[in-house]
Amino acid sequence: EQSRDLVSELMNKVRNLSLELRPGMLDDMGLLPALHWLLERYETQTGLRVGFAHAGLEGQRFAHDIETAAYRITQEALTNVARHSKATEAGIMLARANGHVVLEVSDNGVGIPAHAAQEAHSLGLLGMRERARALNGDVRVQPGAVHGTIVAVTLPLTDPAPHGELPL
Repeated sequence: EQSRDLVSELMNKVRNLSLELRPGMLDDMGLLPALHWLLERYETQTGLRVGFAHAGLEGQRFAHDIETAAYRITQEALTNVARHSKATEAGIMLARANGHVVLEVSDNGVGIPAHAAQEAHSLGLLGMRERARALNGDVRVQPGAVHGTIVAVTLPLTDPAPHGELPL
């Protein structure tokens, strides 16, 4: 009985981990609905309020790797907010501009020291940068103007998905 309970618990953990890494909604409905779902879960789990603004994305699909990178970078940036920032709220801005997906995750927390923003010692920051670089994109991490941290991401849209179709 204990073995069955343990296996069941482990299966639930694996299922949840898989869902968090890449929800089926990202494939089925695209980046915008997947981010709405992520933010709902994040707010429920952390108690942090997250504002979300987006422009030019309704009904838009992007290449599979672009959507995955934008989703995972957002997820990691929000994880860093919850773990390190002592923020009470965060904000996400997502837009399509000048042939790029532009993403900005900000918070009102204690901020990141300038030297730490440039260092690659953090696995979270390193992972975000590597995801973007793999797509010829860029991630900049900087202290906010007054408080908090800003993670600014640009991902070029060199291989856009055909309208209304899922990228392979």
